[in-house]
Amino acid sequence: MIYLKKLLSLFLLGLTSISIQADTNNPIRVATVIDYVNPTPPYRWIEECVRGNKSIGVGIHLLTKVFQDIGYPLQQLVGNTSIDSTAEQLSSKYQQLADGETDFLITVRKPAGYDQLISIKTPLLTHRTSVVTKADNPIFTGQIASLQSHQGGLFSVAGISTPAHKHFTKLQFPTQTYPNNFELLTALMAGDVDYVVVDYYTAKIWSHINDTRSQLLINDADLPDHSIYLFAAKQGKHADLIDEINTRLHQYHNNNYVKYLNELYLKKWLDQPCE
Repeated sequence: MIYLKKLLSLFLLGLTSISIQADTNNPIRVATVIDYVNPTPPYRWIEECVRGNKSIGVGIHLLTKVFQDIGYPLQQLVGNTSIDSTAEQLSSKYQQLADGETDFLITVRKPAGYDQLISIKTPLLTHRTSVVTKADNPIFTGQIASLQSHQGGLFSVAGISTPAHKHFTKLQFPTQTYPNNFELLTALMAGDVDYVVVDYYTAKIWSHINDTRSQLLINDADLPDHSIYLFAAKQGKHADLIDEINTRLHQYHNNNYVKYLNELYLKKWLDQPCE
């Protein structure tokens, strides 16, 4: 049950700020809307077992590298951690960026009404979407239409939907929304839903849990991916770094460095002892 305990620890993530600076006179502040970022290894998690509640994962690694490569080393992660965020709290992050209180924001998309924000064209991270069923109920044929008459489970936090969630809503397939991946897995194993739509690496982690080992089928699906972008205010003092950040991230994706990190941090998560 070790992996189940570790899964539960994921849901401590909330709204966080990251302090990055090239020197003490020129701090760069990156705000993260964690509820937009699926709080799942290998992308990001709070390691309570061996790292003193430090936030680690591919996202933090990439942020550290990209800013180091352009001369702004990452220094620390600060801020509160809570899953009790609201749409209003999320909107406040956008406004803080527009007002110059922060320099960059990591989120899924530019919100309506904030045309003064610009983003990188290359995503920081892309969550690959999969359809997961129980092995004894292989209802998915590879075509989304095969799910039309079955009950599905989707992920949503604070009323914010992923692209896959919106896709199924548009199709009007019967679905149930769950606030976290642990409840999604519980619903699938209990038979409350026939399939769930989750990130590929979430499904990989599930496949390592003793209680679900060999009981799940992980299927690639033609569904919208869930990508995370970095935003800046058009008039922000560090907005000129956007093009350089985009170039670096494009290189990391093209040379498979991001794929390497995904596998590396997945292994870190699975291998670490956590009683």
